[in-house]
Amino acid sequence: MPLIFQDKKDKFSFAVWQITEDLSFFLDKIDLFKSEQKEIEELKEKRLMEWLTSRYLVYLLENTGQRSACIKDKYGKPYLYNSKKKISLSHSGIYVAASISDFSTGIDIQMVSGKINKIKNKFLSKTELEVCDDDIIKLNRYWTAKEALYKAYGKKGLNFIDDISVIPFVEQKTYLKSTGAVFKNKNTFDYNIYSRNIQESILTIAIEK
Repeated sequence: MPLIFQDKKDKFSFAVWQITEDLSFFLDKIDLFKSEQKEIEELKEKRLMEWLTSRYLVYLLENTGQRSACIKDKYGKPYLYNSKKKISLSHSGIYVAASISDFSTGIDIQMVSGKINKIKNKFLSKTELEVCDDDIIKLNRYWTAKEALYKAYGKKGLNFIDDISVIPFVEQKTYLKSTGAVFKNKNTFDYNIYSRNIQESILTIAIEK
């Protein structure tokens, strides 16, 4: 059971799973609702494995003994039916991550890649570019932060450069911490951001202030 990382902070809980199982492991662990069964009908094996893993992680994080149906809203953001809890999901390679909170949350996990240097001008502001320079780890961390903020906001139509801002990260005992903001329709939405390395990947969570 490769639950490789799990933690709980004041406003949210999250976990990371390394996939080594076959489909039957998860199908035996969770009962799917009709709406979920319909959603997965046409998923190929890799995507189905990620889907099942993420729902199992949410079930563990709910920690109630009874899982809620996990469906998507009109923007494609997953949510728990008949629950006030907010969730977010992510996957990269063999890793799947999930977060749960009473507040809007976004989570992103990405395997560190040098390819990020080629697209940095497409998602970083001038100030953020100066902070990151050509540091591959920083570039990947800022990418996960902006992805997490995008998911926490939960609606479409954001420009990663103009509408999402991340201040420099500060090292703490076990995490790097930052704050970020989403600017949309003359409104500002503020979030705390937590990030850490998970093996060869970077995990970042945004949580509504």
